[in-house]
Amino acid sequence: MAGVILVDKEPGNSRQRLGTSGLALHYANLINQIDNIVSETLSFFTNHMVIIGHLVFLYWDEFD
Repeated sequence: MAGVILVDKEPGNSRQRLGTSGLALHYANLINQIDNIVSETLSFFTNHMVIIGHLVFLYWDEFD
């Protein structure tokens, strides 16, 4: 029964369990979301550091 969602037969109990494949997909999705957040954060700071570097260079040129 690998990869099958098991549903309890009792009407008042709505608990569901993921099979092996479902659980693997769940964790893969979680890792993918974490990777996206980290990538966006690094990209954000990298872009801002480039802009700050250009501004510092421009202002340094004016004072030199």
